[in-house]
Amino acid sequence: EESNRSADGSPAHTFLSVRVPLRHPDGSIYALCGISTDISEHKKNLEQIHQLAFYDPLTGLANRRLLLDRLHQALARHGRKRQEGALLFIDLDHFKDINDTLGHALGDQLLQQVSERLREQSRAGDTLARLGGDEFVLLLEGLTRQPEGVIGEIEAVAGKVLRSLAAPYELAGQPHNCTASIGVALFSDAQGDVEELLKRADLAMYEAKGGGRNALRFFNPQMQARINTRTALEREMRAGLERGEFFLHYQPQIDLDGQLLGAEALVRWQHPQRGVVAPGESVVITDVTPEALRSYWGLADSVKVVGGSTEGLGNGDQINIWDDAGALVDRLTYDDSPRSRDNSVVPVAVTDLGADVYDN
Repeated sequence: EESNRSADGSPAHTFLSVRVPLRHPDGSIYALCGISTDISEHKKNLEQIHQLAFYDPLTGLANRRLLLDRLHQALARHGRKRQEGALLFIDLDHFKDINDTLGHALGDQLLQQVSERLREQSRAGDTLARLGGDEFVLLLEGLTRQPEGVIGEIEAVAGKVLRSLAAPYELAGQPHNCTASIGVALFSDAQGDVEELLKRADLAMYEAKGGGRNALRFFNPQMQARINTRTALEREMRAGLERGEFFLHYQPQIDLDGQLLGAEALVRWQHPQRGVVAPGESVVITDVTPEALRSYWGLADSVKVVGGSTEGLGNGDQINIWDDAGALVDRLTYDDSPRSRDNSVVPVAVTDLGADVYDN
């Protein structure tokens, strides 16, 4: 294979299949006669195939396939050279809202602008990839092994990325804001496992979102422990819903003069081994699984209602007891999680009582 120039001077890739010497009568060679084939178009096709196979067509960044290959190589180098590395999992905040309101065409423009900013903030030799949707990965290598030093290096890079992505974007002639959340996992914590490294960085990224977004979080073992605990609790909660272990508790609301203003409807979980589960634990679960919260109110006609020390009453009877005692309850409130609001969870059990209902 050779690189030559065509008659018009443009470069051409050729493949020589035959090359025969031309000789004088005395046997000396005065020229070579060859047959060559122009393979320029074939080379272009190979380059396009390589581009499609290893790069994202929208942004031109490495795709998941190329990223995984680079990750395997990076972790192998880490094992040999004992240098630290890090994977930064970058996810745009509220990108779906922008995509839904402005349309996919402008959403794609935003992703392209994000990609350009990420390129500008990446170091020479770093691998920058788009996994899909609004998820990006930045692979850092050659970091110091000193714990304090490596954290500082990563924070410096991530800080520049966050500041760059938080600047306004121009879409259809109008400025729009979009921030990002970043999760970080270190090579040394993944024991050479590529999928484990990605999973840990992904978990750390969701911690950043849970902490308010536009933030950076590092993976740590406690984070994984919380995930395991939450998964187990969610499994128990679903079983508890089937066993009817949840009940409504009406908590009276009193003014400064001691007069009853109304009541707050609360859902409580009577666990067979742990007793009444602390509200904070079940709120974490319902915030993650809105369908479970929807089930609370879907079972409203069959749950127990507990008010004060009275237990085992029919739905709403505690309110009637207060009314009979002269303490009229005409206002009920309930505390709804952000995720359940997004999923339009309506507390049927409360509205059926005939009182005015307010969402705290």
